Amino acid sequence: MTDNNWIDRDNEIAKLEVKLYPRCVKFEKEPTLSATGYIVPCCWADSSTFEGLESLMKPHLHIDNVDSVEDIILSEEWDEFFDVLTNKPKEAPLICKKYCCTDKSFKNRGDYEIKR
Repeated sequence: MTDNNWIDRDNEIAKLEVKLYPRCVKFEKEPTLSATGYIVPCCWADSSTFEGLESLMKPHLHIDNVDSVEDIILSEEWDEFFDVLTNKPKEAPLICKKYCCTDKSFKNRGDYEIKR
């Protein structure tokens, strides 16, 4: 698939009104500390652009500027982010629409043993 096809597909997904099953809201998917020093809702959201997550990348939410991770997760910005996911999914970031548009678990999740 060419880059333009990926861009076209992403633009179409971004426009969709989908039902979301946000795993981050119930902390089924744990927040992630990005290499830039910001907490993001999950590992899928950890990218170089943080597209759609700009409100969570404000300087006062940087890990160096808080006393605890709770200061970030319980912030007004995070409250607004969770509100969008649960009450206004059409406005949700593209990454959320891509990965949280199904209530099905991914095949690699669940109980399994690591074979050596």
